[in-house]
Amino acid sequence: VGEFSLDGKPLDPWKDPDVAVLLQGGMLCNDAILEEKVSDAGTRFWHIHGDPTEGAMVVSAAKGGFWRAEMQKAFPRVQEICFDSDRKRMTTIHRHDETHDRHAPPGFRYPSCIAFVKGAPDVVLDLCGRVLLNGQAVDLTDAKRQEILGQNHDMASSALRVLGVAYRPLDDVPSACTPDNV
Repeated sequence: VGEFSLDGKPLDPWKDPDVAVLLQGGMLCNDAILEEKVSDAGTRFWHIHGDPTEGAMVVSAAKGGFWRAEMQKAFPRVQEICFDSDRKRMTTIHRHDETHDRHAPPGFRYPSCIAFVKGAPDVVLDLCGRVLLNGQAVDLTDAKRQEILGQNHDMASSALRVLGVAYRPLDDVPSACTPDNV
């Protein structure tokens, strides 16, 4: 139960390409599993298997209407670079099955092969030269970079756990998946 809002108004993630790609990428670059269970008393409830922070990302995506089983059909994971504390990020590579194109938000078109990364916001931001605004990748200006870092600082100062999520279109799946070539 829950809803998304922006400036106190309801927000439909399906209609906002930036939010949709964020939720989808955060869920696909993730190993947590959201499972519906039934208690002995017959009450249905949800349970997360895996890291709590990753679990929160999966729950957010599900609340937005993006479910792992459907997303994995549309974006099967073909390679992965696991999270490690030196890199401070995780990377997954997915093929995009265009027969499941209903997952593409309005104004955004997924490439046939895509890498998603999630991790420490400053580390992820250092990898980026563009930012998604209204479904379009535009150059990441110094002013926008500082705005994002400022928002990260404000949230982290409020004891919130903050992760960055980014994507990169790929021509094809790399023959060797290393941090240097993805």
